[in-house]
Amino acid sequence: MLNLKRGKFAARVAEEVLVYGDEAAKGGVQFGENVLSTTTRVGNNGNAVEVLFKNGSKMDINAARVKELVPNLHPNAPSGTLNKVKFDNFLPGSKGFKRTPTQGEIDFLNSLFK
Repeated sequence: MLNLKRGKFAARVAEEVLVYGDEAAKGGVQFGENVLSTTTRVGNNGNAVEVLFKNGSKMDINAARVKELVPNLHPNAPSGTLNKVKFDNFLPGSKGFKRTPTQGEIDFLNSLFK
């Protein structure tokens, strides 16, 4: 599912991201206490939200697509560096970095704009 090529460091990050992906696949985004902050905005595709997690990863959700970024845990990487997540079920033209949102993610997005 993830195409990060950084050895054991990427494997640790990938495990954390797969948890979010599995929850999203079940149809419900259960962010819970893992969320550090959410930032809402109005973009080209309507309402959007950027979710920042306690582990440093980000998820950017709007009605048309979802992007995920995970922390780069390589020892020589600068602090705060993020890697894009590549998806198997990506949107055409996105080079694998964007996917369609699940119903749970759309419900989460809509709940923030009520």
